[in-house]
Amino acid sequence: MSVNKNLAFSFFICIVVFPLCHAQIQARKMVAKRLSQPPVIDGDVTDAVWQELEVSGQFFDPAKGNLAEEDTEVRIGYDDKAIYLAWVCHDSKPDQISAKEITPGASLEGDDFVGLWLEPYFTRQAQPSVFRVNARGNRHEVIAGGRAGKREWIGDWQSAAKIVSDGWQAEMRIPWEMIDYPRKSGPINMTVNFVRKNLRLNNRTYWSNIGLQGLPEHDGIWEGVQPPTSQKKEKPLLLAYISGEAERKQVSAKMGLDIKQKLRNDLTAVGTLFPDFENIEQQIENSTFTHSERFYGDARPFFAEGADRLNLTSQYGIGRLFYSRRIGQIDAGAKVYGRLDSKTPVGAFVVAGKQGEYDGAFQIERQEGSTLSTAAFGTISHTHAGNELVVGSTLSKRMGNYTATGDVALLDNDGTKTGSYSASLDYSVPKIFSTTRYTSSPKNFNPRLALLNKIDAFGAYNFTQYETELPKGRIQYVHADVSVDDFKHYNGSNYQKGIEGSFGIQTRDQQNVSISRESRRYDTAYDNVTTVNYHFHPNDRFNQFGIGHAWGERQGSKYALTRAVMSRRVLRKIDAGLQYTVQDFNGKYEQYVFTGSYEIDDHRSISARAVRTGDKWNPYIAYRNSGKKGNELFVIFGDPNADSFKSRLVVKYVMPLG
Repeated sequence: MSVNKNLAFSFFICIVVFPLCHAQIQARKMVAKRLSQPPVIDGDVTDAVWQELEVSGQFFDPAKGNLAEEDTEVRIGYDDKAIYLAWVCHDSKPDQISAKEITPGASLEGDDFVGLWLEPYFTRQAQPSVFRVNARGNRHEVIAGGRAGKREWIGDWQSAAKIVSDGWQAEMRIPWEMIDYPRKSGPINMTVNFVRKNLRLNNRTYWSNIGLQGLPEHDGIWEGVQPPTSQKKEKPLLLAYISGEAERKQVSAKMGLDIKQKLRNDLTAVGTLFPDFENIEQQIENSTFTHSERFYGDARPFFAEGADRLNLTSQYGIGRLFYSRRIGQIDAGAKVYGRLDSKTPVGAFVVAGKQGEYDGAFQIERQEGSTLSTAAFGTISHTHAGNELVVGSTLSKRMGNYTATGDVALLDNDGTKTGSYSASLDYSVPKIFSTTRYTSSPKNFNPRLALLNKIDAFGAYNFTQYETELPKGRIQYVHADVSVDDFKHYNGSNYQKGIEGSFGIQTRDQQNVSISRESRRYDTAYDNVTTVNYHFHPNDRFNQFGIGHAWGERQGSKYALTRAVMSRRVLRKIDAGLQYTVQDFNGKYEQYVFTGSYEIDDHRSISARAVRTGDKWNPYIAYRNSGKKGNELFVIFGDPNADSFKSRLVVKYVMPLG
C-alpha cells in the first residue's frame, strides 16, 4: 500500500471507524470552607482544625476504571493568607513506601507523592498549578505560566509528611501570593483535583476521575472560594549579583540585577540588567545524526519565567516560532506575563544586546469555555543583518472526541514577505489517539527566532496511538503507534515520505521494553532503521538503567547508534549518573556524560559534571549555598557550557535588595 493510501486509510479510521462515544464522567464538587485558625504544618493531621473540613471521599483509578486499590483522604481549607491541605494515604504495605528524594524542586516521580491541581480562573482548559509532596515532606511545584528556578521568584510554601503504621500522611500550606487568581469580589469557583502516586502499584489515582483522556472539564470544582480581594502593594523583588572570575592569570568582575514585580494578583513583570547566563548549566547538546535541528530547553531564569505564555505554535505543525535559545547574551530585558482577565492569558518580552540589536515576542490568547481558544502572536528581531517581523494566529476547537487546530504565520524580512500555515484534526477516545495534519512552509519562511519543523516542504502526516493497562499479570501497560507521512519540496520533488511504527510494554515492576521500525525516503536517499530499547525504573533517578540500540541504514549508508543511561544514589546523599552515546555513521562519534551531586542539607550542595565528546573533555564542579531569604553563594571551577575544559574559577554572590 502506498504512503498516500496509508494516509487516506488512517484518516478514514480516525473519522469513521473509531467509536464516537465514551462513558460519561461527572466532575466532583467540594464546597470551600474558611478555617477558624491556621493548622500547624508538621505532618500530623490530628489537629482539631482539620475536623472543620469535608473529607474528599474515595479516589478513582482511571486506568483501571474503578475505585483506587489503596484509599486516600484529603481535606482542603483556606483563610486570607493561604490554602491548607491534609492528606491521609492508606497503604497495606507501608514498608514499601518510597521516600528517597530530598532535593527541593525535584520531580518526585521516583517516590510516592500526593499533589494538588489548582486552576483559579475556572476556564476548564488552562494548565493548572501543581503542588506535590512526597512521603518525607519534600516538595515540588509547577506554577501555571512558567517559573524560573529561583526560589525567591517562585515563592515559598510549606509541607511536612511522615510514614505511619497504615500508610503515610502529609500537610501543605500554599500562600495566595504564589498563585494568580481573578480580581473579583465575592465567592468564585475554581478548578481543583487531588492526585496520588503509589510507586509500588505504579499508578496514579484521582479524587475527580479525569478518565483516560484526561479532559479538563472532568477535574473537580471547588465551590464558593473567597480569596483575598486586595493584597498589600508588594515591593519589587530585586536580586543583585556580583561575581569575580579568574582565568589564566586574568581577573575580571561584573555585576547585574534581576527584578520581579507583581503588578496585580494576575499580572507579573520581570526585568534583568547584565544577566549572568554563562554560568547557568544548560542542557548538553548532542551531535548524533538528525534530519532536523533538535530542541533543547532553556534554564536561563529570564527566559524560563512566564515561558508558557510564549509557546506561540505547536512544534508538530509549523514549528516553534519562538525558540529562546536563538538569543544569546543580552544586556537588558523586560517581560510581562499573566492574564488581562480570567479568559485572556498574555505574555510579552523585549531584550536588547550590543550594538543596538534587540528581539521580542508577544502572545495574547482568548479561552472560551473548555473547548475553544484563539490566539494572536508575533516576534520581532533587529540585528546587523536586517529586520524581521512575524505575526500570526492560532485557533483550536474541540467538538466531542475531535479537536481541530489551525496555525498561520506571516513573515516580513526587510520587505520580503511570505507565510506558513498548518491545520490538524485530532481524534481522542480512551486508549486511542489519532491526529492528521497538513503543513505548508516555503523555503524563504525561516524566521531568526524560530525552530521550524520543516522548511521548503508541504504535505501531510497521520499519527495513531493505542495504549492500555492490563488488569492483572506481570505486564501492566501495552502501547503501539504508527505514523505515515508524505511531504514534497515546493518544486515537486520528494522531501519526506514513509512509515514508522513502534510497540512497547511496561511491567508492574517498572521495566520498559520497546521496538520500532522506520522506513522513509528523505529527498532521494532512504532510511531503514530498527530500534530496540530497555529501561529499568525510568522515573527513579536513584536507581535506573537504560540501554537502546538502533541499526540499519541512513541516507544510503550503514548506521548504528547505541545509548545507555544509568544513575544511582550511594551513601544516602550522593547521586551519580552516566550517559553514554556512540554512533557509527560515516565515521565514529562518542559522548560520555558523568554527573554527581552531594546534598549537604536543604541549602547547601556540591555538584559536578564531566562531558567527553570525541577527544574533548569538559569537567566542572560547583558549590551552592542558597535558600536563605535570597542570599546565594556559588563557587564554580570550570565552565559548564564550554566545549572543553577551562581552568577558570568563578565566585558569585546573589543578594536581595530592599
